Amino acid sequence: MKDKIKLKHIHIAVIIIGIIFLSLCAFHTSLWFDESYSVAIAKHNFAEIWQITGNDVHPALYYWALHIIYLIFGNSILAFRLFSVIATIIVRNYRFYTY
Repeated sequence: MKDKIKLKHIHIAVIIIGIIFLSLCAFHTSLWFDESYSVAIAKHNFAEIWQITGNDVHPALYYWALHIIYLIFGNSILAFRLFSVIATIIVRNYRFYTY
């Protein structure tokens, strides 16, 4: 029983450390090409995003979500990055606890 509790605490610590490392990358000031591409697509309206992503390998849902972030927070690079960090944290933790 103590081993399970200790293992659970180790898993939680690893998750918290991972969240810290993921969050640190959101605060740098330079913009990478893939980020600028995503931001440029997110500035279009929903119909244009659907049309543009029809020829792209990335799903339109991500760009629609970025467009909503754009509508709420404006042209904030930090908001775009934090959205991606939060989405990554949710998906990774959900995947972790399904096994």
